[in-house]
Amino acid sequence: MKRKFFKFAAIALLLAGTVIACERKIDDQEASIIEKKIDGISFKFCLLNEQGEPATVFNEGENFSFYFSVTNCSKKDFYHNGYLILSDKKFLRVYGSSGFDFGKSYKPLPQTDIGIAAYPFDDGDVYTVKVPWIHEKDSVFCAGNF
Repeated sequence: MKRKFFKFAAIALLLAGTVIACERKIDDQEASIIEKKIDGISFKFCLLNEQGEPATVFNEGENFSFYFSVTNCSKKDFYHNGYLILSDKKFLRVYGSSGFDFGKSYKPLPQTDIGIAAYPFDDGDVYTVKVPWIHEKDSVFCAGNF
């Protein structure tokens, strides 16, 4: 079951990484939030404007944040390694409508693998990643409790 969770998590993360490349006109705030539940694991992805509200349209020069959360509502306990997600080349990558690759707003720091058991993902746990597109100088990327 642990491998199944990681397989679904990887699929959801690739979806979240490529969803930025999709250009859609959406006026409804709720429509700007992508949610998926697979085998009791809930995934949520959206972009947030500078006020922290879900949005899909931004003015030139306006900062926005990526928001991604994973919730375990499976009534089972798992383990995870969040670094694998953060180091994925497609996770939170931005593309223009012409296909131009703007890149990512962060580079993951090297991590020493200390074993999967160090990262429990118990029933009811919620892990959140919130990353601003424009970082302040000397800011440190922090992924909530991931």
